[in-house]
Amino acid sequence: MDAVLRGWDLTGGTIHISGPGVRALDASVQDPTTHLLRIYIDLDAPPGPRMLTITVTSGAMTRMVSTTFSVSP
Repeated sequence: MDAVLRGWDLTGGTIHISGPGVRALDASVQDPTTHLLRIYIDLDAPPGPRMLTITVTSGAMTRMVSTTFSVSP
C-alpha cells in the first residue's frame, strides 16, 4: 500500500507502525511537506486499527506526528 504523508519537515524521521503484520518499507521526500510511504501488510495481519507515528529529532527538540489507519480483513 502506498500512502502520502503531509506535514512540515518530516525528513529523517523514524517511522513506527503499531500492531503485528504491518511495517514501513520505504519513505521518500517529495518536498518539505509531502512524503511518500510504502507500507507492507502481511496477508495474515490481524484486522483492526493501527497507529502510524513519525518521530523527528532536531538538535534538542523532538517532534512526534501520528495518524491512524485500519487493516481490513
